[in-house]
Amino acid sequence: MKVVDCYWEKRNLGCNVAEVSVESTDHFDIKDFEDFSFYDYVVVKVPANKMDFNFGLSQLGYSMIELQMEMQVKIKDFNYDHKILRLISDNVDFQQIKTEDELNDILSKLTTDMFTTDRIHIDPYFGPELSRIRYVNWLKDEFERNSSVILKIFYMGMNVGFSMFRGESNIRGLLGGIFAEYQSLGLGALTTCSLPLYIKKKNLNVKRILGDISSNNIPVWVLYEFFGYRAFNPRYVFVKHNHITNK
Repeated sequence: MKVVDCYWEKRNLGCNVAEVSVESTDHFDIKDFEDFSFYDYVVVKVPANKMDFNFGLSQLGYSMIELQMEMQVKIKDFNYDHKILRLISDNVDFQQIKTEDELNDILSKLTTDMFTTDRIHIDPYFGPELSRIRYVNWLKDEFERNSSVILKIFYMGMNVGFSMFRGESNIRGLLGGIFAEYQSLGLGALTTCSLPLYIKKKNLNVKRILGDISSNNIPVWVLYEFFGYRAFNPRYVFVKHNHITNK
């Protein structure tokens, strides 16, 4: 097992957080989970076939909050000809964020009703506002470190959303979404298609796109499948609150 002290989450969530990653060769031992009293919130990610951890963690008071899957598609296999994409692709454009003012414009549009399936959003101990703050801080950190590319997504000249990714030949989508005021325009496909469209329009030499999806977000999961993505590396996510009460 790998244990990470997520010290940065103190700023986001106001509590001490640990994240535990279980390996496929690990076996559940209750002693491994006796020394987390310092942490207010413990997250444990378990490979889908590790039933000893599933039952053992449940007995210790952990709750399963989601199933995470990695998604990937080779650019040569991406379904650019899907009818949904043909309807919108000619009207889609992108602008890479270069300045703090441009970033702040994106941050001002992140509302609590954008990421309603996020595990922090749906957790009664935390809720929508802390979920929003967490994403705002993540975007700020990535911008300040210059460790990711952040894009404005335009549709018919309107800035309808954003996307953040990292990498070159193989890129990983980290975060993205359509702003709440534009979610009624039928642009949901851009949550999964913005990066392939950006690659095509900019003629980038990218071979593969990777990302993550939660079982709490079935509509986007379905969109990934529509456009040729395939799921792998399923992980059950368990959480436990040790010292904090509902907000």
